[in-house]
Amino acid sequence: MSRAGQGDAVGGVFRVVAATFLAVHSLRGQPVAGLAPSGDARAVRLDFETDDATDDLVATMSHGRRCFVSAKRAVGNNRHLKDTVLGWVGQMDSGSDEDLLVLAAEDLTGVVKDLDEALRRRRAGRRLADGHRKAIAAVTRYVPPEIAEDLLDRVRVLHIPSSTGTSLTRTLLESMAGYLVEDGGGAAVVSALSDSFAALAGDASASTEQDWVRALGRGSRRVIADGTGPPGMRLAAGLAAHEAYVRGLTASRGRIDLTLLAEDLPPVTMDGLVDGLRVELGQGETDLGYGLVRAARRWRRMLLVGQPGAGKSVALRELAADCADDPHAPLPIHVRLPELMRDSSEEVTVDSLVAAAAGRLSDPGLRAALARQMRQELDDGTALLLCDGLDECGTHAAWMAQQLKDVIDGLHPRAGFVVATPR
Repeated sequence: MSRAGQGDAVGGVFRVVAATFLAVHSLRGQPVAGLAPSGDARAVRLDFETDDATDDLVATMSHGRRCFVSAKRAVGNNRHLKDTVLGWVGQMDSGSDEDLLVLAAEDLTGVVKDLDEALRRRRAGRRLADGHRKAIAAVTRYVPPEIAEDLLDRVRVLHIPSSTGTSLTRTLLESMAGYLVEDGGGAAVVSALSDSFAALAGDASASTEQDWVRALGRGSRRVIADGTGPPGMRLAAGLAAHEAYVRGLTASRGRIDLTLLAEDLPPVTMDGLVDGLRVELGQGETDLGYGLVRAARRWRRMLLVGQPGAGKSVALRELAADCADDPHAPLPIHVRLPELMRDSSEEVTVDSLVAAAAGRLSDPGLRAALARQMRQELDDGTALLLCDGLDECGTHAAWMAQQLKDVIDGLHPRAGFVVATPR
């Protein structure tokens, strides 16, 4: 651990306080002054005790900028400031020029009390008073002259006064957090986040904004799922939509319809049905025993060809369920093309395919949240589009095939696409 990252038990407590402060502001969609160039930027990931020169806490913001935070309960013109600045000097050789170097503290004493205002005035090109110059000099005394100006451009001060224990800051955070949950229990939300961050800090681990929402759900403080609310509520809506979608895809896993044999035969369920689904490969492939899941993961773009009744729809359904149940698999986006034709005869686009797949959910709010997630996964190349029923599009089948080709041409190269057709 670097000298800037060393601290006592009190410093460890304040590190958790700083993380909780950033997380609550993020979930509420409230910017933290000085840490974001635009009002909508927020912390989306927090890393504790990293291998960086400034390693107490690293906050990754929603616009990609990182904030390397030295968290000290009290800082004056003393060893705590020296250790912090030396950590910043070491950090200048790594990362992006857009990354920030942050001093987070509960108490600022001596000349350091004027450091935040001094830096703001310097960035704005305003005149510095004697106290401001002294505050900056307290920093630059430990900085090589050739990098002093660049370092000062990146330094920010995050003052969180009276934040350990019962305080005005704690009350403010509880009030902000209470808006996120049904019962308004902001104190429980702040406590749950603090407990989660304390465990992460002890393990030198990390968490994302999705993890924060999940942690609150495990602590019986489920965040309200509202796709039009602040970021925390939108995240909760996305998680709820994803869970409902996965339940729907996996509910019929392994089910085989026997009505083609006799109308009164009930369906049967076979465990591990997807493992028994095999495909024959074209283009000179000699291995006729390729598993469907293996084939879909090896070849991201496939045409699944089979005669009516050969099991194409079952294969896509089972593939979707298998992917939905595997956190490391791409997000399956399962679409019935004939249903898409009924809903609209306009141009087929990524958004219309996503909307058709998200239409499986009954809650309109969750449908919108799921559609956003699906679109993002497609844009990131971490989704698998599964299109069934091309032959059922009738006289529009050729038109639909061309539309799908146009969609494929515009996809991320790693996004998967499987189309089922009889020929």
